[in-house]
Amino acid sequence: MSSNPNEFVPSILLTNVMSIVPKFDEVRAFISHRNLDFLFITETWLKNTVGNCQISLEIYNIYRRDRFSGQHGGVCVYIKDQINSKRLAELEDPNFEMLWTYTRPTRLPRGVPCVITSCVYHPPSSNDNQLLDYLFNSLAKVEGLFPGCAVFMAGDFNQLDVKPLMLSFQMKQWIQHPTRGSSILDLVLTNLHKYYEPRSVEILPPFGHSDHKSIVILPKIRQSELPHKRVIVKRNILDRHVKWNLVAI
Repeated sequence: MSSNPNEFVPSILLTNVMSIVPKFDEVRAFISHRNLDFLFITETWLKNTVGNCQISLEIYNIYRRDRFSGQHGGVCVYIKDQINSKRLAELEDPNFEMLWTYTRPTRLPRGVPCVITSCVYHPPSSNDNQLLDYLFNSLAKVEGLFPGCAVFMAGDFNQLDVKPLMLSFQMKQWIQHPTRGSSILDLVLTNLHKYYEPRSVEILPPFGHSDHKSIVILPKIRQSELPHKRVIVKRNILDRHVKWNLVAI
């Protein structure tokens, strides 16, 4: 969260867990020591036989999109329950593994009415051009529905070239170090980039035997303004010649 008490800017986790159920205790222990607002998790490998109660985190609401055919895949998002949130199923497409949410935290920066999030899993064998078309259309809809909104798009994009999205929607991509082997596959894009800086990004070990590193991004810490010096004039009443002392505080 932003160090400015009058503004909310989210802290986030992004991780490709490669099956969340066997690693859930590890994830929960990690979260318990962090003050994180949004958790983006890809490759959950969840099926409808796994209930939300089996993967629930205290003080978080969970939104999930499982892969209904084939193995692996799936995404989910955890959002702190003190943040007003809902799923935007109308933006989702059965051909793409993406989950969209609307959030309305209190004390957002001036001019920002809400935060729209999307969690992405783009399998290596998927068509890049089709996903880019979908993302362009979806973000255009978001701009029309929620003018001035903040956008966070996070997930495993594999080799997708996101530069056209960044240019068209004024977003910045924050991950600059490899997240799997020597490749940067896990990305975080946002148009709220002025509240973050490169040193706010932590690349952490994976959960369990996943081969993707985890990512934590915190808002930058604003330097507290130095107090203004005031000059107070003090009269030394014990000196008959009346000396005046200038004291800076």
